[in-house]
Amino acid sequence: MSINGGLKRTFFTQALKNIKGFDQLVSRYDTEDDDKLTDSLYKELDNSVERRNEVLDHLISRFAETFSDYTFVMKSLYGKSTDEIVLSNKENFLKEYTSLSKDRGLGYNYTLIGESDIWNTGNISGVQKRIARLLGIKNYTQRNLSQSPVSIIEAVENGKKSFTWKIKDKDGSIVLSSVNTYTTEHIATKNLNDAIYQTIQIDQEDLEKALDKLDKEKPEDILNKLKDCEKDFCLIGNIKSRFHRR
Repeated sequence: MSINGGLKRTFFTQALKNIKGFDQLVSRYDTEDDDKLTDSLYKELDNSVERRNEVLDHLISRFAETFSDYTFVMKSLYGKSTDEIVLSNKENFLKEYTSLSKDRGLGYNYTLIGESDIWNTGNISGVQKRIARLLGIKNYTQRNLSQSPVSIIEAVENGKKSFTWKIKDKDGSIVLSSVNTYTTEHIATKNLNDAIYQTIQIDQEDLEKALDKLDKEKPEDILNKLKDCEKDFCLIGNIKSRFHRR
């Protein structure tokens, strides 16, 4: 119960029933729903996040572990919201403590050679898992840290390097790629930039309409939409839209 992330209360009670003259002693006492009764009695007293943090600190200290330094750093970064963030990280740490403790000396398993065992997998050393949990890193799997849709690919043939580029959508499908190979990464990158510019450039009339719209609406809303658009790979959407027009 202590490391159950779905637990929102730390006080519990049970309704007293079949007591003679009880209705004359108390009022608004719900004898049918213990949860509602608990909320009515302890809602103002139950600082759930603070109390759950204290319980988890007690459990963590039993294993001679501590989150004090991490909590101090998080406090300086996130202020009041720190307690809930740290609470979640403590829960994850304790849930995996069996593995984090007994497997702390294990290394990367080099005997696994299948493609599914090398990337996008939890096949990492024990110390990496332990450090990730102590630092509050949610995902410690072996994976690409960048999800950029644009990539430059290097190939070596007969001792000579060549470079190409490609752009993928969120599903991993290639929407645009280079036809030629290039002798240097710089040339490939320049060609990539030129191709993107030629693909997504807009007509003068479209630009004027967009500027007129910006004058009529709130600039803050437009900027927020542009930021959301960037997060959702709108570059890819623009490329696809341009190709459909053609």
